Amino acid sequence: MPEDVEVSWYEDMFDWANVVPCIAMDGVATVTGIASSSLVPLQQVAGCFLGKVCVRRAHKSVKWAAATPQEWFRNLPPITKAYLVAAFASTILSHFGVVGVRTLVWDVAGLKRFQLWRLITPFTYFGDLGMQFVMQLFMLVQYSSRYELSPFNTGGGGSSADYLLMLVFGAAALLLLNCYLGYYVLGGSLVSMVTYLWSCREPHALVSFWGFTLPAMYLPWALAALSFLMGGTSAMISPLMGIGVGHLYYFLIETLPLEYDVDLLKTPGFFVEAFEGPGERRGGRGEAAGPEGAGQSDWGTGGRVLGGG
Repeated sequence: MPEDVEVSWYEDMFDWANVVPCIAMDGVATVTGIASSSLVPLQQVAGCFLGKVCVRRAHKSVKWAAATPQEWFRNLPPITKAYLVAAFASTILSHFGVVGVRTLVWDVAGLKRFQLWRLITPFTYFGDLGMQFVMQLFMLVQYSSRYELSPFNTGGGGSSADYLLMLVFGAAALLLLNCYLGYYVLGGSLVSMVTYLWSCREPHALVSFWGFTLPAMYLPWALAALSFLMGGTSAMISPLMGIGVGHLYYFLIETLPLEYDVDLLKTPGFFVEAFEGPGERRGGRGEAAGPEGAGQSDWGTGGRVLGGG
């Protein structure tokens, strides 16, 4: 039996130079949450961010690891890391006038002029520098990294390749949708989609949302309601688009195969090879990528316990 450890996790969303986990164990270990007996894969803890983790072996000393921003960044999953860099760069470059905002947003006419970067940049530009930008980056890192560590398995064994398929599908659907709706900045919608799918993956995780504790399955709707309160109906459309596209993706990868034996979406082999190398596929569709319902998280407050149910 692998040795279990107890983990306490406290986080400050604005503290970029805090600490990251230092887990020095032999073999494969699991993490037993303080607030429940559910088990969480150790690699999910090792991929955490923006906070500090206290790892304590049973009847043994506490281990801490001071982290630099470089170490925190290095521990992010690969797609989340690339997305964060692209989002930060897009906003900084546009803020200082290096790149015009109009060259970044979704524009069908521009695409017809072979401005192919518009297939990507509408999802990396989150608006000008400000609190809204900070909050969007926080949401991106928070839920993109969690979902990338254990996405729905669509043929890549629950790896980053499956996460990439989800992003490609979501981006394509949002671009097509906004050929008619006319929204130009779509990063918030894609992050909302990721958050929705993470909530489907971990529906029973407890989330503290501005002082209220609720199951993760309600988090995307709470965020949409918050957008409505802060910006009215137009501000709520963006997260609702993400929820809608996320639900369509969930229907295609879960409901159709299970109930109708129709499998429309499958992670391409070259996606898997790009992240794991040839011949290293971790399992086909239907093999579990990780436990569901494990974990307890905070959003908008200062702490969380990993593993609470």
